[in-house]
Amino acid sequence: WQINHNPVDSAWSLSSHPGKLALTALQSPVFLKARNTVTQKLMGFKGSYTFCLDCSEMTLGQRAGLTCMGHVCHQVGIRVEEGGMVLYTEEGEEDKETTAYGSGEVFLRLTFDSQSNVFGFSYSTDGREFKSFGSDFQMHFGFWKGVRPGLFSYNTEGAGGTALFDDFVFAMDE
Repeated sequence: WQINHNPVDSAWSLSSHPGKLALTALQSPVFLKARNTVTQKLMGFKGSYTFCLDCSEMTLGQRAGLTCMGHVCHQVGIRVEEGGMVLYTEEGEEDKETTAYGSGEVFLRLTFDSQSNVFGFSYSTDGREFKSFGSDFQMHFGFWKGVRPGLFSYNTEGAGGTALFDDFVFAMDE
């Protein structure tokens, strides 16, 4: 695991909520400028990354979720607006799909087949039944590290709000 940009140690914790990664949102106007995004290089040729996002401590303006970074970055996550929480996908800085979301926890999944260059997101409310969300997309290497899945939390309104990540599962298909 690595942190995108220079880390702000006071904004992440493995001990404030035992068993969970807590990412306190720092202010950023857009995803690419957000600090403390936790990433790793894509492993294998085909598989999935799944996380549970606890939204209970998120605040107005905050966005948190799962990303797939490359030449163009893709996100799936929760954002907090005046009317409540919204599940969304984003490509670059453009919303692709949105739907109202209750609260609590959401399981987010990235599936990938790097040989066919097909990537996609899905979500679940129970961690068992996943629904595809957004369109499949292609990834192209970008920056200097190639394709990287990761976790993010930032706030467009100001610093504040905490995203809690749990139940990381990496599964590689044979």
